[in-house]
Amino acid sequence: MVGLRKILFAATALFAALSVNAQENLRIRWDRSTETKIALEGVYARIITLSDGSHLAVYEDFTGRAVASHCTDPEGKEWKDVSVMFDMIGWTGKTGGIGMRASNPEVRQLSDGTIIGACNYRPSDQGIGPYCIAVTRSSDGGHTWSKPEIIFEAGLYARVGCWEPSLLELPDGTVQIYFANEASYPSTEEQEISMLSSADGGLSWSKDPVTVCFRPRHRDGMPVPVIIGDEIVVAIEDDGRGRLQPATVRTPVSDCWSSPVGADSPEREFCLSDRFPGHVYMGAPYLIVMPDGHTVLSYQTVSGRDSAWERSCMEVAVGDSTARNFGALSRPFEVPAYREGKWNSITVWDDHTVVAVSSTNKDGVAVAPWIIKGYIEEY
Repeated sequence: MVGLRKILFAATALFAALSVNAQENLRIRWDRSTETKIALEGVYARIITLSDGSHLAVYEDFTGRAVASHCTDPEGKEWKDVSVMFDMIGWTGKTGGIGMRASNPEVRQLSDGTIIGACNYRPSDQGIGPYCIAVTRSSDGGHTWSKPEIIFEAGLYARVGCWEPSLLELPDGTVQIYFANEASYPSTEEQEISMLSSADGGLSWSKDPVTVCFRPRHRDGMPVPVIIGDEIVVAIEDDGRGRLQPATVRTPVSDCWSSPVGADSPEREFCLSDRFPGHVYMGAPYLIVMPDGHTVLSYQTVSGRDSAWERSCMEVAVGDSTARNFGALSRPFEVPAYREGKWNSITVWDDHTVVAVSSTNKDGVAVAPWIIKGYIEEY
């Protein structure tokens, strides 16, 4: 067993070496000296750069809360001033009371400076309280937060839940929140991507979700939207080939999601071509657009590792200015094959720097959010 672990770890380290994007000869160079654990423990970390140049991280802290942490250090080494973004809440149902833990937080700063946070409230026991999507607001850079508002309720059981919210502001100021939604499919275990919108900066929200995409008999999941030119492009995980792999769905900004993107729509595309067979798990995608127009995609994968998805690690790919042709695959963190690096994200740190964020126990301690800086460069 030890020998197998050494072999798998060596394979992981080898794959972590930079590879070439054959179309553009680009790659990401990860600077190992910048690796930083930003909290002692936590999961589902996301980071944004605020308008004043500081950085805000949000993550679950394993106590049922989602918290925010701040960094004014350009090197990203010092994180402090932790505030509670979403606390655990109580819920009283027909058969009793339970706790609802705040999961999978997301955050976005709007053009007016307001910060909107979102989370997925998940009941501690099935059958009493609903799975929910909630939002909160901050007007002081994420130091204090408004009372959370639940804007969508799904079912009382995980098979009819809602999951993984993410936020987008359109050029006209409309704010959208995307999430995975099983509530419409109580007997089939199917899942769609849904969207709610706000015309007043997140103060009020539409009641009925719009269906963004749906593959019958499958499970579109974990949406992350960006704007590219005159399109909204959403990275999702798509199990249409077998196991979950990253794909995109897209729509014009001017008439967004007038009809759902179906299984065979030309507006649905797998990101990484056919080089990976369907049995290779590559889930939980995250998508960003760099200032120079290049797109960067992350996901968690078992490729070259143990086949159990629980021991996935982070992988990153560089795409073109339309969020296509992703290549130059690399692994920001050296995660032993018997450990994990999951529920990852990436962020624009500054004009020239991408930061990878992973929840990992690669150091043999508790799962915690780590960051590392990378630089897109020509090969």
